Amino acid sequence: MIDEQGAIRRHIKFFVNGALIDTTGAPGIVPTLSKDIALGSNPHHSGDEHFKGAIDDFACWAKALSDDEVKALAKGDRKL
Repeated sequence: MIDEQGAIRRHIKFFVNGALIDTTGAPGIVPTLSKDIALGSNPHHSGDEHFKGAIDDFACWAKALSDDEVKALAKGDRKL
């Protein structure tokens, strides 16, 4: 994300039902040769490394969504 001053900001925002609940730093690009993707677990780990909870909706976009776009999605607006 690029802020109003043109500086690159790398962070992840966590939302629950459209409300921002937390923000944390994030790496830029994470180099990997893996082609696997998993939600809630690590397919390359045999231990107890699993998400404990429920995921009722998941989507992926090719851009960072604004806070307002996330709020609109939480309200049922799927026109992004």
